[in-house]
Amino acid sequence: MIWVLACWDWLGNDMDGIYELETKNIMSVDNSVVDSSVTDWKLDVENKNNQESLNEKVDKDAYRSGAEDQDHSCEQVGTSNTNKRSKSGDAKYFIMKSLNHENIQLSVERGIWATQVMNEPILEEAYHNSGKVILIFSVNMSGYFQGYAQMVSSVGWRRDNVWSHGYGGSKPWGRSFKVKWLQLQDLPFQRTLHLKNPLNDYKPVKISRDCQELPQDIGEALCELIDGESGMEENQSLYDLQDVNPMHLGPLMYPSLFYQHVSQQNLFINRSGGDVDNGGDGSLLYDGWDMSAERNLHANALTDDDILDMTYEEYLEAHDRGNQISHQAVNESSRKSRDSSVSKADDDDSYSRSHSKKRGRYHDDHTSHRDDHHKHTGTQQYPYPCHVNPSGFVSIKLSGKTNYDRWQEQMTCLIESHGMKGFIDGRFENPGEANYEEWKRSDSLVKGWMFGSLSEDVMGAVVGLHTAMDVWRKLYTTYGSSPPTTASATDKGKDLAEYIPLYRSIMRGDWETAREDFNKDKSALSARLNAAGHRALHIAIAASENMEFVPNLLQMMNPNSLPSMVNNFGQNPLHYAAMVGNTAASKMLVEQNPHLLFIPDKKEYLPIHRALFSPHKLTFLYLLEVCKQHIQLSKQEGYHSPFEGKNGSLLLTCVINQGILDIAYELIKEYPDMCRTKHKDVDTPLVCIAGKWDLYYSGTCYDFYQRFVYCYVPIDNIVGKTDKMQDIENQETYKDNAVSGCNRSCFRTVIQRFYAKFWEITLLHVPHIKHLEEDKVKHNATLMLLRRICDEVSKTNRHIEMGEHYFKATNAAAVNDSPEAIEEMVMYFPQAIWSNTNGYYIIQSAIMNRTEKVYNLLVHKININMLLHKVMKDKDGNNLLHLAAQLAPIHKLNVVSGAALQMQRELQWFHEVEKFVEHEYREAKNKKQETPIMVFRREHKELRKEGEEWMKKTADSYTITAALIITIVFAAAITVPGGNNGGTGKAIYLTRFVFIVYAVSDAISLFTSTTSLLLFLSILTARYRDEDFLYRLPKRLIYGLVMLFLSVTSLMVAFSATLYIVSGQENQWILIPIAALTCLPIASFVTLQFPLLVELISSTYGCRIFGKQDHDYKKKRT
Repeated sequence: MIWVLACWDWLGNDMDGIYELETKNIMSVDNSVVDSSVTDWKLDVENKNNQESLNEKVDKDAYRSGAEDQDHSCEQVGTSNTNKRSKSGDAKYFIMKSLNHENIQLSVERGIWATQVMNEPILEEAYHNSGKVILIFSVNMSGYFQGYAQMVSSVGWRRDNVWSHGYGGSKPWGRSFKVKWLQLQDLPFQRTLHLKNPLNDYKPVKISRDCQELPQDIGEALCELIDGESGMEENQSLYDLQDVNPMHLGPLMYPSLFYQHVSQQNLFINRSGGDVDNGGDGSLLYDGWDMSAERNLHANALTDDDILDMTYEEYLEAHDRGNQISHQAVNESSRKSRDSSVSKADDDDSYSRSHSKKRGRYHDDHTSHRDDHHKHTGTQQYPYPCHVNPSGFVSIKLSGKTNYDRWQEQMTCLIESHGMKGFIDGRFENPGEANYEEWKRSDSLVKGWMFGSLSEDVMGAVVGLHTAMDVWRKLYTTYGSSPPTTASATDKGKDLAEYIPLYRSIMRGDWETAREDFNKDKSALSARLNAAGHRALHIAIAASENMEFVPNLLQMMNPNSLPSMVNNFGQNPLHYAAMVGNTAASKMLVEQNPHLLFIPDKKEYLPIHRALFSPHKLTFLYLLEVCKQHIQLSKQEGYHSPFEGKNGSLLLTCVINQGILDIAYELIKEYPDMCRTKHKDVDTPLVCIAGKWDLYYSGTCYDFYQRFVYCYVPIDNIVGKTDKMQDIENQETYKDNAVSGCNRSCFRTVIQRFYAKFWEITLLHVPHIKHLEEDKVKHNATLMLLRRICDEVSKTNRHIEMGEHYFKATNAAAVNDSPEAIEEMVMYFPQAIWSNTNGYYIIQSAIMNRTEKVYNLLVHKININMLLHKVMKDKDGNNLLHLAAQLAPIHKLNVVSGAALQMQRELQWFHEVEKFVEHEYREAKNKKQETPIMVFRREHKELRKEGEEWMKKTADSYTITAALIITIVFAAAITVPGGNNGGTGKAIYLTRFVFIVYAVSDAISLFTSTTSLLLFLSILTARYRDEDFLYRLPKRLIYGLVMLFLSVTSLMVAFSATLYIVSGQENQWILIPIAALTCLPIASFVTLQFPLLVELISSTYGCRIFGKQDHDYKKKRT
């Protein structure tokens, strides 16, 4: 009340009511606002290049401008709800964070807004490139969205110095722009938890920083929620409410700002139910998160820029740390405040009597506000923290006995931290008719907290219970009443060294010695025998060579004690049997206690999951069979089912990862929900199968012969023709039904049977053809499984949840170059072609990751909205050609050998994308003011140097070889074999055929080696520009290698002819070893150098990786 009287004295004594008090408060702020805003606006108009001080005083035009701004604001807010935003067309949505509620109020009054300088380019680009830009506002640490507005002018309309900067920190605001307010209504964050932002790693929309973009469908859904919170009629606007009494209401006060002012006057209660004074007025303030509104010691160390960029989770962590530091200081301050308030009580009474009239008129309104506040916070006797988000405390859904202890711990922390424990321990009993409504409301809140953290199965056990205490006790007796496990000797501190003899006996499989130890010390059966906490049964399962050791050990144990025999990782014996692949031990354990199948370890993995992680297929198949047999046990006892929820999704994903596609298909048929759920540790099944590039035909690297055999090897055409998938790893031999029988004639029947028998024999006796047949079956099965998963995911009712599956899956297929997966997903989800992950569409991902098969599919086959693909940009202003100019990932560079050929491949990508994009985009600049060719040169600077060095070293080595050959053949030309005729000077054997062979071979060798030498010298003296690596340098190296190869071959022929002339005239048999020895250097050269020549020719003149390819993979697989 002292604060109210002080404000009264400052404003004057002529106030007639609460509305006049609010009007004067706002107008006192408006005067300073208008002075600064209009002064700077005038200076910008008069002299744009020379801005002067923003605090210069102006004349009465300032007030006229302020009035115009208010009129403009009213006009904006008054827009009809039916036309306030478009639900179709090109619109962009952004989350705008405000430091406080006052800045929101100023925006409403003046129709303007200003964001941080670093965010201005984002909004500017969206404003010019989109049909509409919708800004959704949220005040930091308020726990609410306050409304949304439309951006109606470009950034930089004028600069305003009107915005509040929090606690006197830095001034991060840039230039203002006009906004048109469409809706003002508080929307709690709890109402938006189902909305996930794919542009922010699928985090809830409440976890957003300033200027965080939302997809259009998410933005529209959020705006609809804000509209739904409004109490107005469908065709009623905020302007209609404001226009009721415009002369007395003054500027529109939106709900958040109104309640904020009320909270500064009202009495709040402490969470513990006690009285805590704050600042001498006996109140403790809490913000919208139900946390102390006072900035604690730790929060004071944060700047306003820090706060603006913090999410709620980050602020909550900082707030909690600050509370721990400043708890004692706050208590001391509160105690001093209570003492000082007593001493001032008399002065306050006398002062209040002198102003009783003025305070009396205010008191009624203040009381109504306090009553309204108590509806949200409760009374001191029965707290009612309805604005608390329980998901911030309780992250576990109670599903049964396995996680009751962890759930109970989290729920207890939530209830105790808000002073509500009396509703579950019986201290807050039913008060009867006196305060029943308040008690029932708080009791229902606690019960609602618990109901919200229960699974559907557990919920059925407590439906119909009336009080929170009844629910709490029922859950404890049902799921928390299991007796604790008895601590073993080692748990109580017994030295591990005492168990070393027993440990050795188990490792050796010496049952007789081990039995004596067990008879001497019964506790050794359940004792931890090593530092990892392994029990005797764990060690026997993993290391025992005696197959009778495990059953003998089980006979000495109580089957009911098996679940409690876990190691330090929470793994029971069945977990360990699954991990080591001991199927026999698994069978014995399940027979003893089938509950082991459904008990998770500390990481919440079941034994069947551990069998897949290892992997051990036989053990997995056995566990899968017995899990299906005992599935009712998991439902009756409240255990985790391996086929439902996150466990089912994890199981299906692991099965796909291990390539057991037939089992995966059968699981989906029996439990289709597996495809639609997600486990926190792994990707969804759709993402998993889309990213398994080795399961598709496009992921193979067959040569010509293998491709030919692959096309003609027969299999059952299972794609699209059957609902049954054959076993991929244990296939039967080819049957007659592999070839469609059409018995029109006996001759045709004979041919078909002969054809089938031929392939049956071939597949049995030719391993590499059998391998190709298995690959073909696997590729068909992968497509069949992919289609089944897509079909189940497409049955999801909510488009947002569906998008969480195929957005990431399409990107995974693009990154791993699996065009078949993208083609199938686009058939089921047409929007998948516009999948955006980490800010990049699939065509951008294909270019960045150099996946040419996906690129060819998108450009030459799925050419939907190709114009949009050509002009799209990323967040940094890079178009497709900028992305092609960036350096490829290292695993893609290593596909080709040699830095020069890698540089050539990069240039081929750049020129291919250059043909695709619009002409004006070839010289466009990104936000760093770089053109695509500038980016290419910067990114490939080191690769160009490496390519130059590789080229020079290669050419230098071949130059030496060519020069050596020139020397040899030139000397052979002037030294005639067989001698010359003394009279004529002609060669003695000039007329013989062998001499002609010698002369021609020697000449060819000389000419080709000389040519290759000149080509290699031209490589050494080249300029080594970027473009030279595309054709010029590779062509010179190709021609040089061809000439060198011909030169070596001719040299060997000339040398062989010389030997024959000299010594082979009389002995014809000498031709055989000469021919054999001649082939040796030629074969060596071909073996060592010919692969490089082939790769150069293939990369430069061979089949292009771009252009229209054979995308019909189905023809190859059938």
